[in-house]
Amino acid sequence: MAPLAAMLREEVIESVKADRRYAKQHGVDERTRPFIALKNDWRASLYPRATDSQFADGFAQTVMFSLIIALSEGMDLDGKRVPEIAEALETKHTVLGRSLALLTEHLEDFNVGITIQTIVRALSGADWQKISAGKQDVYLHLYEKFLSAYNPELRKKSGSCYTPVEVVDAMTRITDEALKQYLRVPKGLSSEEIAVIDPAMGTGTYPLSVLRNVAESARPYGKGAVADAVTAAAQRLYGIEIQSGPFSVAELRLSQAIRELGGTVPEGGLNLFVADTLEDSDSSSSVQLSYSLQRIAEQRQRANKLKKETPIRVCIGNPPYKDKAQGMGGWVESGSSVSGLVPLDAFREEGNGRLEYVLKNLYVYFWRWAMWKVFESTEKSKPGVVCFITATGYLNGPGFAGMRRWIRENTSRGWIINLTPEGKQPPVKTAIFDIETEVAIGVFIRNGENDISVPAPVSYIELEGTREEKFEQLAALSLDDERFTLASSEWTAGFVPAASKAWAQIPALADLFPWVAPGVKPNKAWVYAPTAPLLERRWDSLITEENEQEKRNMFKETSSTKFELPHKPLAGRDVEQETSIPFMEVKWPKRPAIVRVGYRSFDRQYLIADSRLLHRPSPALWAARIPEQLFVIEQHAHFPKAGPGLMFSALIPDMHCFNNRGGRSLPIYHPDGSPNVSPNLLEALAGILHRSVSVEELAAYIAGVSAHPHYVELFKRELKNYPNHVPLTTDPGLWQTAVELGGSSYLVAHLWGTGTAYGGIVFGAGRKRHEEHAAI
Repeated sequence: MAPLAAMLREEVIESVKADRRYAKQHGVDERTRPFIALKNDWRASLYPRATDSQFADGFAQTVMFSLIIALSEGMDLDGKRVPEIAEALETKHTVLGRSLALLTEHLEDFNVGITIQTIVRALSGADWQKISAGKQDVYLHLYEKFLSAYNPELRKKSGSCYTPVEVVDAMTRITDEALKQYLRVPKGLSSEEIAVIDPAMGTGTYPLSVLRNVAESARPYGKGAVADAVTAAAQRLYGIEIQSGPFSVAELRLSQAIRELGGTVPEGGLNLFVADTLEDSDSSSSVQLSYSLQRIAEQRQRANKLKKETPIRVCIGNPPYKDKAQGMGGWVESGSSVSGLVPLDAFREEGNGRLEYVLKNLYVYFWRWAMWKVFESTEKSKPGVVCFITATGYLNGPGFAGMRRWIRENTSRGWIINLTPEGKQPPVKTAIFDIETEVAIGVFIRNGENDISVPAPVSYIELEGTREEKFEQLAALSLDDERFTLASSEWTAGFVPAASKAWAQIPALADLFPWVAPGVKPNKAWVYAPTAPLLERRWDSLITEENEQEKRNMFKETSSTKFELPHKPLAGRDVEQETSIPFMEVKWPKRPAIVRVGYRSFDRQYLIADSRLLHRPSPALWAARIPEQLFVIEQHAHFPKAGPGLMFSALIPDMHCFNNRGGRSLPIYHPDGSPNVSPNLLEALAGILHRSVSVEELAAYIAGVSAHPHYVELFKRELKNYPNHVPLTTDPGLWQTAVELGGSSYLVAHLWGTGTAYGGIVFGAGRKRHEEHAAI
């Protein structure tokens, strides 16, 4: 069915485009065209922020899964028209039935209608009993298989991924333990006062796990007790899902599970909603809806009422991950339409603004929403638990300092279970998810006596081994496990094991070289190449392209590099370029300025040095490209985990130069040639070491100490919390050894072939000289 659903999606997109073209050509209001009107109805009733592609995807998944559910309910689809199917479906599945009717009404004569009828005919030949074989999880596996064939990129775009049931059940059990042992709720998740929500429900795996946990707790008291407990739990179990496909699967799985456990589905239906969790609950549509649309919009209205009024004690789940998600955070990011409150601002730290772009991630928006919902949303908010599995960036990244401060102030205790201590792109056998992102379970509780003046203690543990071994460890893990280690109690310190006090007092690299800057960030790959002639050919192809739209596509605009915008030129004679005119006006045979850059560690490439092409060119760094300049490059945002602790380059570096995961550079000279060191630092070192100390010697010492893998291995625990600290010795002999090792080996290796003069040696002057120093 996936190829047919994909075809339906593309038909809808093309129909919307065709409506726009028709309206423009004939001078009519596009809102009178059928597909644009349908999209507007969809936005008004369910998804106010839906784009054309999101509408088309919602259309295709709603139609497909409404029909599959009709099939699974025993409906004979053979020869049926879609309106008949929708009417019959509505008796048990109100939202899907009404949505199917809305989306397919009046479309039978269009290409979209023909595709839908094809889907109906195909499904009418399926035998659901043979497909399901009576297994409850058939819906889950069906959706997983469907999604991978329907749109392999959708999961990546939406940030959603299937959570193994072993992880889900462990999180549910740990949440139950937190309620019982730390919040004095003896019955845990079975307590009638505990309302639970999964704000990114997907196919309902977390709500199912909660029901299983409640049923298991009641099992010693007999089947009747299980039935009563499950019936009661279903009334205080909530879920929100933005995609109609997984929502329909969740509704079926939960309904079936409740019945199999002897329970009764709530009279008004399950508390599951097709809605946008992050939408402003105070927003209301100014569009006058028809009666049928109002009935569909009840879902959105009920979801918004839940957000504002229903006290929730537990929020659990696996929220979507998507970085660069600016504009996708709803009211969490942009603020309430009534109060003006911007919840995300609570995660900001004064003076940390330039690092806080990392907060623009879907999982961060959901963390903030969950904390607000459980701990702040209603006057009746009581002690509660937030338990998420997400990316690990917030554990120690500098841009998350404000988030960590807020959590330490507003929660009473926390636990971090790191499931990917192997780092990014873990070995396949160790990965919990089939993704390269590191993940950890975070559990935070707030009790009635929470004191905002005392930082909440946060405990940390790493689970290592194969995937199956991690599952086994999770199944046996308790929150009072003695293997948990306390993180630092400093307000903004990382949620990782605390370093020693001595290491905390060691200066950070930026304490030594105070001027720091991000590397070049073009946000387009074509401006880099391993050879200069290749870049010249690309430049010529772009300049001589006659089709304007194709030329724009080749250019690849960003928010700061526009085809029509001029820019200030970059500093340096070798990059002099007339950039005061827009790029669209550049005529052949104008030649590009091309320079060699540090693209990645040990990977030098060439770059078109034209400010009109570079999203964030880092102009100050270009001005600092002076003779004998040396750029010290640190990971900064993450613990390196393996390999050298620092990198060095005589070439201006790319932003991701260190290891393709961000970073920043610290030049040893300012553009005017003066040393980039803290005031009086060199003099103080000279007094301690009884010798003169230059900025070059300081850089060589730092290279000798930290530019090798053993540094990271030796100080693994310390670097997790303070990844950019560098120990300084007071022993003149050790200082001299490190300077010699750093200057004559590591820096020679990094600068070889650049022609850079450093410490009296011209690197690139001769292979024999290089080999002599490398041997040392």
